[in-house]
Amino acid sequence: MSSETIFVIRPHKTGWQCVEAPGVQPWFDGGNGRRHAVDYAKGRTAHRVGEIRIYNANGDLEETIAFDERTRRG
Repeated sequence: MSSETIFVIRPHKTGWQCVEAPGVQPWFDGGNGRRHAVDYAKGRTAHRVGEIRIYNANGDLEETIAFDERTRRG
């Protein structure tokens, strides 16, 4: 059984950061940065089990998106 993958999306500087693993932390700039970060994470979920956690500027969890190997990307 594989381990659970957790993506953490949070505000970062003037955009949004998607933390997947140490060294894998792309940053998305501009007004659509949050959406691009979520789209990036969704695109990386194939054949994985876990969730995408979206935090606000106060560090509070705003939304959780669960996925598993049956979840289709997109």
